Amino acid sequence: MTEKEKEFERLFKDHYARLYYYALTFIDDTETCRDIVSDVFETLWQEYDTIRRDTLTAYLYACVKNRCIDLLRRRSVKERYVTFYSLDLKGGLLNTDAEEQERIARIEKVIEHMPAQRQFVLKECFYHKKTYKEVADILGITTEGIKKHIKTALKNLRDEFLLK
Repeated sequence: MTEKEKEFERLFKDHYARLYYYALTFIDDTETCRDIVSDVFETLWQEYDTIRRDTLTAYLYACVKNRCIDLLRRRSVKERYVTFYSLDLKGGLLNTDAEEQERIARIEKVIEHMPAQRQFVLKECFYHKKTYKEVADILGITTEGIKKHIKTALKNLRDEFLLK
């Protein structure tokens, strides 16, 4: 085992449990918290040579906190859509099939006018359910680049529906 691996293993053993319990303060799901902390350590290992050792503990806590917050935000969005669709099932809030087909056609038209890479990102993430990391690896760009594509694509779609 190399010195780097020994140092990382020591770091993992010293911080894993505390980071796990820290994640539990945000999310009440033990498996999810384990996954988050493991993902943070995986990312740390990939970037280990570039991370400053004097701020490593703060970096780990910030990463765990940010991932927990991201997860909570995604859950919040999903819950809003579930609420909306459950209301629709009860009260028929959504439009008729013809109106829905028209809306889908408008969405597809907006997507067709996007740059090819943005179209690819949008389709892979939303149609094929790939993660930002998976799509980033395919395209050889960062996950931040994927997020920017998604953000811009969704803004284009919102603009289309706000204007008409």
